[in-house]
Amino acid sequence: MRGRQVATRLTVAVLVLSLLVAPQAAGAPKYGLTDGQLSELSEQVLDRESPGEIGADSDTEIESIADLRAERARNRGVGDIGATRVHDEGITGEGVRVGVIDGGFEAGHTAIDDHVVDARSFDRHDSEGRIVSTHGTAVAEVVSDTAPGSDLYLADVGETPSADSYAEAVDWLLANDVDVIVDSGSYFTDASGDTSPITTVAENASSQGVVFVTSAGNYGDRHWAGSGALADDSGTVAEGSDAATDRSGWIAFDEHTEGNLLADGRPTRGEVSLRLRWSGEADYDLYLYRHLRNGNPRVVAKSVDRQAGNDSLANSESINVAVPRGTYYAAVYAHEANESARLRLFSIHQSLAHADARGSMVAPATSREVIAVGATGPNGIPREYSSLGAGDIEVDLSAPDGVQTSAAGEFNGTSAAAPYVAGTAALLEARNPGLSPTQVEAILEQTADERRSVDAYAAVRAASIADRKQPHNATV
Repeated sequence: MRGRQVATRLTVAVLVLSLLVAPQAAGAPKYGLTDGQLSELSEQVLDRESPGEIGADSDTEIESIADLRAERARNRGVGDIGATRVHDEGITGEGVRVGVIDGGFEAGHTAIDDHVVDARSFDRHDSEGRIVSTHGTAVAEVVSDTAPGSDLYLADVGETPSADSYAEAVDWLLANDVDVIVDSGSYFTDASGDTSPITTVAENASSQGVVFVTSAGNYGDRHWAGSGALADDSGTVAEGSDAATDRSGWIAFDEHTEGNLLADGRPTRGEVSLRLRWSGEADYDLYLYRHLRNGNPRVVAKSVDRQAGNDSLANSESINVAVPRGTYYAAVYAHEANESARLRLFSIHQSLAHADARGSMVAPATSREVIAVGATGPNGIPREYSSLGAGDIEVDLSAPDGVQTSAAGEFNGTSAAAPYVAGTAALLEARNPGLSPTQVEAILEQTADERRSVDAYAAVRAASIADRKQPHNATV
């Protein structure tokens, strides 16, 4: 389980594929793989992330060993960030209130029930038959593992929150005087910039003295960025361009490729969600193609809304479709190209053959007022899929993922990393309640290692020194 960020939270109808429509008259884009290469890829393992089922027929002794290994894996993240040493010194986050925002919780789960003070749903699409996601419960579990003395307040915003329902959830947490908020979610907006109403809500919470922690996102290998410049007369990419449009109007992802293969060309099935955003006065269309053995790729879905050519309006296209097993690729057609336009393509569920991790963070991680957390593996090296910032917007800290949880089993992605930082912030608040969100972030960043990995023990020691330096009122 890589985390909820592999599924965008937008209220968009999901299409179930039944018939393939005819290809565009302009000709299908080139995507760089032969039938032989595709056949070879199809024989490879499709789902590289799903762990196999272990111990289904095991006897009691083997199950006990598995339980022991799971417990060690569960404690690995807490130990890796130095939180165990903090607990040994009697600092557990007692008295600190942590708000957790997510798409659903099992508040009575044994991993968190002793820590939950209150839980409330702000999901306007809530229904009695809704399956409760394990994601939010796992996030809350990691917080309580890191700061076992803290109190949890759970705000369920559902999988498709509106800006208003999200604001209501945060207002409720603020009314409960939480000290820290963690949201391991990513939010795509129709706006071409990096701001969104949800980001504004997060920034408002920070301005009111709450440490706001969020996941950086899992789009490092699912994001591409390039320019909207036209190709020169030879049909190759224009000099100095990251991408171009050839004479057919297709955007080129490199000199020979106009289609960006999903899942690196391996067969995939299920939900495909694509988001195209750009800046500048231009008009681009988004297509999803399926490779067919007869050599005639077919359009599966397209988003071709006409843009008004006004840079102040939303510049975006999106596709949401459920597909059968096959090989698919995304393509971008320049209806009205602009060489100064900057394009960004996101694939929510599958990796992209042409990807760029830079600039792959989305709201609210793109705000300077929140703490954006990336994911690292057991060796401390950043995960390939962990999103990166661009320019002066960077990932602030990193923390482990791939940890074992009672709620969700193996928990991967930046969704798993963010609650370690939130729990560490709770430990700092317990040691020095007078710290502001800016001070908490500064301490966490200054005590992190060269890879920005959070160090709870060093951070709490720094908070202790800061506490001793603060003036205290004398008592009589």
